[in-house]
Amino acid sequence: MAGYLLGLINERRERPTDDLLSRLIEAEVDGLKLNDIEIVAHFAQLMAGGNETTRNAFAGGLLVLTENPAQRSLLLDDPALIGGAIEEIPALAHPDHAQRPHRHPRHRGPRRADRRRAAAGVVARRRQP
Repeated sequence: MAGYLLGLINERRERPTDDLLSRLIEAEVDGLKLNDIEIVAHFAQLMAGGNETTRNAFAGGLLVLTENPAQRSLLLDDPALIGGAIEEIPALAHPDHAQRPHRHPRHRGPRRADRRRAAAGVVARRRQP
């Protein structure tokens, strides 16, 4: 992967585009440009973070839908709801809920309604996940 990124770095140095790599190449920290190793290391962190977030959301989403078959059925019956599910699943299945449930008083498990709410014909009572 590093070899591939080094090739892209050289290409973007010759022909910058409007992308993150070009911006990193042109960026300065304390008046100095990042070197190739720093840029590759930065991308490695971005890839690891993106992979972990996607993997956890996917696995957690499967768990949430397995544990809530009625919600799974709603999605299967009405694919128009999938967009909203995609937005909510990372919050419902976030790995921090299992690993650090009491680290901060506002982050104790899944999100809950702060008051009675209705959306798309579904009513959530206060404190209901």
